[in-house]
Amino acid sequence: MYEQNKTLFKAILQNMVDAVMVIAPEDHVISYVNLAWEKLTGYTNNEAVDRAAFFTESELTPHHIIQNIWTALQAGKVGHGTLIGKRCAVRSRSIRGPGVGRARRDPLVHRDIT
Repeated sequence: MYEQNKTLFKAILQNMVDAVMVIAPEDHVISYVNLAWEKLTGYTNNEAVDRAAFFTESELTPHHIIQNIWTALQAGKVGHGTLIGKRCAVRSRSIRGPGVGRARRDPLVHRDIT
């Protein structure tokens, strides 16, 4: 049953309309992006996974916006911010994921606002 649910969850996540990026909170490294994220940013899964979470952001995103998202995640709250990327601008919402320590992963959901 667990494997069936895991497969179903992965299929749902992969085919969502919203762009999803999952990060490791301790080092902000990307562990997963879905197809919508690839389409939105123009970066492939292979280009994104194992890189710092905000490698797509331009210098036009104020540092305090990114800091607010991380602070909210660490506090277990939902973080919000408008991020201006190198290829698009998105409204981002971060959610503290399940698990603890190195097992925890935090999803960030993005919507195109360009």
